[in-house]
Amino acid sequence: MLIEEQIEHDDWLVVRLRWIVEGATSGVPGDMTIFTAVRYEGAQIAEYRAFWNRTEALEATGLEE
Repeated sequence: MLIEEQIEHDDWLVVRLRWIVEGATSGVPGDMTIFTAVRYEGAQIAEYRAFWNRTEALEATGLEE
């Protein structure tokens, strides 16, 4: 898994995660990108949301493209 982007806004962190995988038996490659929006309260995660779309992840934190 690769972290390709991080954006901080107020108590939120938006991260673009990219998974590059290969089937153990088949050898078939796979590549998937998701965006997560994580809200912190102090050192604790208070909310975690996952999105297929960067714009939706940013909007969840109050940001726009």
